[in-house]
Amino acid sequence: MRRLARARRLRRVGRGLYVVIDQVRETPAVAIASALFGEVPHYVTTDAALAFHGLLDQPIGTITVVLSRTRRAIDIGPAIVRPVTVSADRLRAADAYATTADGFAVRLASREQAVVDAVAEPFWMEHGDLLAEVLAVFADDELERAAIGALARSTAAGQRLGYLLEEAGRQPPQLLAGLRPLRAVRLRPKDTRRGPYSTRWRVYG
Repeated sequence: MRRLARARRLRRVGRGLYVVIDQVRETPAVAIASALFGEVPHYVTTDAALAFHGLLDQPIGTITVVLSRTRRAIDIGPAIVRPVTVSADRLRAADAYATTADGFAVRLASREQAVVDAVAEPFWMEHGDLLAEVLAVFADDELERAAIGALARSTAAGQRLGYLLEEAGRQPPQLLAGLRPLRAVRLRPKDTRRGPYSTRWRVYG
């Protein structure tokens, strides 16, 4: 294996983990990320999932993979694979499915699940400032499912989704429209700057 790696036929991405370097067809980073955890329940979410669905066209520097147990981040070359954890029950309930990326197997969040994860766990998404643009092209039934998923996670997730829908010029689904939050939250908790404040959703943008 070391000889093949020196000959640039393999790329080492971790202890005992190698990616075949194909001069004709490069393995998509999202497929490598999914394959790293192929032996356990998992799914790829947020930026990488939304890019796969054609909703983002920015370079993806971090690929978020949801698991039920803690794993360390792995540098696969084109991106950093960042494992994040949820309960086993929540992982089973997630709207994710098996598909292929350029012929390589991948387990991926649906469009709605990727948005739910992004508003419930803002640290999981690199390009969170583009979520309003993503939601602008969602169908009404997709927004309904996203609202159900967000509120099942937390009131704060529902608040963030409502704020983003307002920013996208979309009417919130009826379930979300009835939300009357009592506490203010940040759209992106990492951002300590005080952005515009929505009195309706009690969100600092």
